[in-house]
Amino acid sequence: RLVPNGGTELGAALSGGMKSLCNSKGSKRNNVVNRVVFITDMQSSTSDELALMDVATQYAKDHSVGLSVVGVGVDLSVATVRRLSAIKAARYASAGSSKEMEQVIAKDFPYDRVPIATNIRFTVDPPFRVLRALGSAEAASAFKGGGGQEVVLSCEFATSLEKDGGANGNMLLLQLEREPEAVGAPLEELCITATWEGGFPGSEGVSCAYTRALNGNDGNGNDGGVAGKGKGKGRASSSSSSAKAVDANSVMRLEDGSWFDSKSVRKAIALARYVDMQAEYAVTEDVGGGAATHGSNAERFAKLQSYLVREMD
Repeated sequence: RLVPNGGTELGAALSGGMKSLCNSKGSKRNNVVNRVVFITDMQSSTSDELALMDVATQYAKDHSVGLSVVGVGVDLSVATVRRLSAIKAARYASAGSSKEMEQVIAKDFPYDRVPIATNIRFTVDPPFRVLRALGSAEAASAFKGGGGQEVVLSCEFATSLEKDGGANGNMLLLQLEREPEAVGAPLEELCITATWEGGFPGSEGVSCAYTRALNGNDGNGNDGGVAGKGKGKGRASSSSSSAKAVDANSVMRLEDGSWFDSKSVRKAIALARYVDMQAEYAVTEDVGGGAATHGSNAERFAKLQSYLVREMD
């Protein structure tokens, strides 16, 4: 039985668990998914956290062993979550109570055992580029220094459905901008291509691609429609869809000129604006801007409140 002793050594603990799993007979069977569930309060040093990341990366690369980290009683730092997310087949969840622990282990774990896709790439054709990515710590960290044409995710997992058939989260929101020389020019087509590889046993060598194009005839794309097309290639067959334009009547337009063809996207943008305001408030108040800063923030919060109320209506 387990006997408490010593202190916290995250790297050594994970290394021991990985070695034990890899040395077991069952781990060597065909079509077996190997995964370590690591439950910790992460109360350790920065160097020890880095040691844990190194061990997880090594075993994911050399032995295809996945890792589920469950933070108990505390959320990991943003930097730690980003590093974990970048490791192939790694997954993080937090549990602040016994009820949340039951949710993570009993309900969510069946979906976390193996990624449904790996090496996921979203490529945006010029004259557009991705300014930032929201909904993924891994993707968000890639755009801190500026925009780019490609978003890369190491892997993605399936998501459990709610009773109404929907799923919480599970969205990657990209903020795009046009290159300076293209601003004001008519928008002919915005093309985003997604490619990925199979993540489950037996899907090695399978790759898929999906392209979604936004067509418009003015500088803002307000009269645009959406079309998608997909194709798959590899050892296994992949599903594909033919191009299908979205009915212009289904597009929702707001007073500020923005528009959406999905309520989920509209909700995600509202939440992103709310989080942005919180982050900006924390920074400006922390530096001690004085009465002028307080007044400016109060005014911005009032505008944000009015916007959110309109969105909820």
